[in-house]
Formats: sequence, C-alpha cells, structure tokens
Amino acid sequence: MRTFPEFIALIARSPWAYVGGVSLSRIWPDLLHILDLALSPEAAASALTATAEQSPWPGQTQQLRLSAAYADFVNMCRADKVRSRAPPFQLDAIKGNKKKLKFPTFAQKHLSGAESVVLVRWLALVCAREAEKDGSEHNKLRAALFLGLGTMRKILTSAGFYLNAEELRELEYYNTMYHSALNALATEAMHHGQLLWKVRPKGHQLDHLCLDAAVLMNPIQTSAYSEEDLVGRMKRLALQCHPRRLGLTVLQRYCWYCCVRTQGTPGTPGTLGTLGTPGTLGTLGTPDARDAGDARDARDAGDAGDAGDAGRDELGQKEGEQGEGGSLGQESSGKVEKGEKEEERLEEERARLLFWVCIFLLDIVIVVGMQIFLESIGRKRTGREIMSQKAMANALAKAATGGPTGAPIPEPSAAGSQRLSVLSQEELLAHLLAEHWVKIVIGLGLAVALRLPQLFLSEDGVVFHMLFTLVTVLRCMSPVMLWFRDEMGLPKKGKSTATNTSTGGVPTAAPHKHSQ
Repeated sequence: MRTFPEFIALIARSPWAYVGGVSLSRIWPDLLHILDLALSPEAAASALTATAEQSPWPGQTQQLRLSAAYADFVNMCRADKVRSRAPPFQLDAIKGNKKKLKFPTFAQKHLSGAESVVLVRWLALVCAREAEKDGSEHNKLRAALFLGLGTMRKILTSAGFYLNAEELRELEYYNTMYHSALNALATEAMHHGQLLWKVRPKGHQLDHLCLDAAVLMNPIQTSAYSEEDLVGRMKRLALQCHPRRLGLTVLQRYCWYCCVRTQGTPGTPGTLGTLGTPGTLGTLGTPDARDAGDARDARDAGDAGDAGDAGRDELGQKEGEQGEGGSLGQESSGKVEKGEKEEERLEEERARLLFWVCIFLLDIVIVVGMQIFLESIGRKRTGREIMSQKAMANALAKAATGGPTGAPIPEPSAAGSQRLSVLSQEELLAHLLAEHWVKIVIGLGLAVALRLPQLFLSEDGVVFHMLFTLVTVLRCMSPVMLWFRDEMGLPKKGKSTATNTSTGGVPTAAPHKHSQ
C-alpha cells in the first residue's frame, strides 16, 4: 500500500499532470466499458450456462437448449419491437475453461454494448419467471442480479443531465442489490466447484460510477458510446475522402466533433467547464480557431500547388468568416470529391457492362458453333462423297458448257465477274441466315437461361459453384472442339490422306490381299 506522499509523487510523474486544464476529477468512470461490455456479458454468460443445464428450454443437449433460448430471446425482441443483432448462442463461445481458470463470458465480437442491454432485460424476465415457478433461493438471487442490472440502466437512461435525489437513492439501492446477489451466487458456485459468476475489480468501478460520478452528472452523458461511434464515423469518412485530403479532413472533423461538444464556459450546464476557456483544449472548438485553421489549410494547399484544394479551402474560409465555421467549404470539397468518385464508378460500370455483353455474345457464338459441329459429325461421310480436284473441275466445266468431259471452263467477263461476286455475298449471307437462324435463337435462349439460376441460387451454395464450373469448362472446351471440327468430320481414309498431304508426304495405297 502506497503512502499519500508516494501516491502524489507517482501522479506528478504522469505527463497528464503538466497539461493545462486536466484534473483527476475529470476522469469519469465509463458506463459502456464497466457495465455493458464487462459486468453484464459475464453475468449473462454465467446465467445462460447454468440455466441451460437445468433444462428450462426443450432439448436433449445443452447446445440445443441454448438454441431454444435464443429463439425465445428473438421472439421477445419481436414482440417488444426491439431490433436484435445478437448472434445465436453458441456453447463454445461462452463456456468457461476450468483448466485455464476462464469464466464464461461474451466476447465483444459476439455481443456489443447495445446488444448486452437488451439481453439483460430478457434474462431479467426469464429469471423472474423461473423464480416464480419453484421459489428457490438460487433462482431468486439470479432474478435479483439481473433486476439490479436492468433497473440501473433504466434509471440512467430515463434521467436527465443531472439525477435528482430520488433517482440517486434508487440507483444506490439497485447497485447494492446487484453486488449482494453476485457475491451470494459466486460463493454458492465456489462451494459447488463451479467456475461461474465472476467477481472482478470493475464491480468496484461500478460503485464509483453510481455513488460518486452520478452525483455530479448522469454517467450516460459521459459514456464512451459517442466516442465508439466516432471511430466508425472516421472510418467511413476516410473511405469517402480523396487521398490528398484524407489526413486533414479526418483530423478536422475529429476536432470539430470532439471540441464543439465540450465548448462552453465554467458553470454552464451541459458542458465540461473550463474545457471551453482560452488556453485549454476547448479552444479548438471555438469559431475563431476553426476559421484560423481553415485559413492555414488554404495557405498550405496553395503553397503545395494544389489549386483545386486551395480553392475549396478558400471557399470554406469565406463561409467560416460569415459564421458558418467552414462547414460549407467542407461540403463543397466533399461534393467535388463525390463527383470524381461518381465518374470513376460510372466508368467502372461501363467497362463491366461491356465485358459482360462480350461474354454474352461469346456464349451465343459458342452454342451456335457447337450445333454446327454436332451436325457435321452426325452426318455419315464415305470416301465416295469426296471428289478430287480434277473431278471437281470436270464437273464444273460440264455444267457450265454442256460439252464433253475435260473441256476448259470459259472465263467470264469483268462485268459478269463483278456482278457474280456481289450476288454471291448477298446470297451467302441470306443462305446462312435462313439456315442457321434457329441455331441463333437457341443460342440466345440458352445464354439467357444459364444466367437465370444466379438470381435464385446463393453464391456460396454447392449448386451455384457446380453450374459456374460447368459453364467455364464448356466455354473453354467449345473453341477446342470447333478447331478439330474438320478433322473429326472426315472419314478414316480421308483423314490419312489429309494428314499425309499436310505433312508433305505421298499417300500410300492400301495393301491388297492376294488370293491363293
């Protein structure tokens, strides 16, 4: 135990002792981290673990009973029209560990401060219901514990900036009820060898909060809820800022948010007293300081050569001189940055749309090509259907002149050749459309049909992944199959001839069998 001079010497070494306007009387117990994030989650975890073992909810295992308890909790929230964000109760997440001397609790990633408030109210109703059923001392102590926690929170929430004498007496009464019930339950758990109902030093901080801090000001007004929300606001603001303005904008908004809240004069209700006086941290929230900060920001941006940022800061400075505190300048800067981000987003959307249109057309082409490929390999081709170049020339000459076989083909005139070329292109296009329009319609239908399941299936489901893999394989294999279309369409004799011709060899004759 330190003596008073030793304690004073220890405090004197702290750097906070040399900051103007800072006093130990300004260190307030935080309701969020004392009650909602520490004491309430630990009591709730112990109550759920012990209550699930006694089987007030249906289920063969403890986890099934916890799941039934969560369903009861959700139904209560719906009946009272309270939004519930608490995740399902998992035994592994809240159960303690005797070997590691770990008591049951809810981690912050599983239960936030606002969610613990709703959970405590529900447990107060459940424990009171169980106490009415059997009237045991244990159930009465649990009901008293959660009644104390819930009522203390209700008193602070419904009170104003300052608590009156009646509210202070009620707060002290229910604080004593909570500590008495917790000590009795912890003693009972020790006798039974159970690791439940943890008693920790933050319970002593709860005494200071209810008996000392509440006399001066409602602890709700000094809680860290707004600061925790500020962290989320700063993250969202940082994501929306331009990289050049990120640091300055975040610091500027932080100063405005924190210092304007605490700005005021000594003795003014609703302020923190001397924080608003000159020479202290409160001067950062005064309009003159904000205007001066805007002017310095504009000069620094102009010196750096960033004319656009300087113009926006000058706009903020002018609005600050008119009494707006630079807020309109910040809004103008935010609008410019928002416009730039909107343009970038539109460009990304156009590129993404063009990409998916190309993929859509590719699917249609693949389906049409595969239909043509399947038709080509479905036809039966023999060696007789393949004509040699000489036979083809003779057939064309005979059809053109009607003369004997081997007559030369007459060459057409220049006008006739040009007209034949144009008519051939038009006729070829018309012939292709007339022959393959059914295939195009089928390809369009399949391309649309294959995109419909993604509207109904979950992206994490097995069926969605199977369909995605199948479509990807078909897209990759279809061009390969089309590449080998002619090779697969030829008969065996034609394949060997084509292979020898392509490699520069001479086709060999098939061996003849001599009859004996």
